Amino acid sequence: MTKPVVMELVPQTSTEDVWERWRDQLEDALEKHAHGTYTIEDIEGFVQNGDMVIWPTSKSMALVETFDYPQVKCLHVFMALGELQDIYDQMAHIEDFARFMGCDMVSTNGRVGWARQLKKRGWKQQGWFTKTLDEMEIN
Repeated sequence: MTKPVVMELVPQTSTEDVWERWRDQLEDALEKHAHGTYTIEDIEGFVQNGDMVIWPTSKSMALVETFDYPQVKCLHVFMALGELQDIYDQMAHIEDFARFMGCDMVSTNGRVGWARQLKKRGWKQQGWFTKTLDEMEIN
């Protein structure tokens, strides 16, 4: 009987190496897609505190975090960068990691084009709407 694989990670010498490799792309993605809700320094602090985990492979990376809702524990993929197929391939491993962490569900948000690929992998699309209030400027 084979043992299930929880993670397939590329060996790295340190978190700092992974951070340096992906930092600029992450910063660009935050500026384009986070609508002013996070800065790169915010994310760096979350990673240093253990509130977010970097999930690196040789071709992509994701930032994951957990949320404890009153009835459900959820592993949330905050952002993913890199080669799209590699990201999709990692989803099964991330789901296994979520189970290992005692999560009941996995969530992510992303561009509309992700819906078709994620649906093939058993994900359901739910809406998220935003509205900027007052004079606050958001990307």
